[in-house]
Amino acid sequence: MYFDAELYNTMDKPWETIIYFLNKTLPKLGWNSDQPEVVMDVGSGPGYLSKHYILPAFPNVKKLIAMDATASMIEVAKVRHPHPKIEYVVANMEDR
Repeated sequence: MYFDAELYNTMDKPWETIIYFLNKTLPKLGWNSDQPEVVMDVGSGPGYLSKHYILPAFPNVKKLIAMDATASMIEVAKVRHPHPKIEYVVANMEDR
């Protein structure tokens, strides 16, 4: 499987449903606790949403595991969106 991370980056825009889910639905479900949490972003792509939307939605996050099945996506994410709390991983959930 190959996806062009550069091309994907041009289309990687936060959709209103994602923002609504992170900012409205998750707090209603109790996902903004005072406890340190580990959060996983499956299919993280080039990491923009992971760093700029998911990470801020969890102020007490201990670690954010951002995974994508495409190595080029993770390579781009590591370079463009590094953060000490984000661990970028190449993995395919279908293999688990």
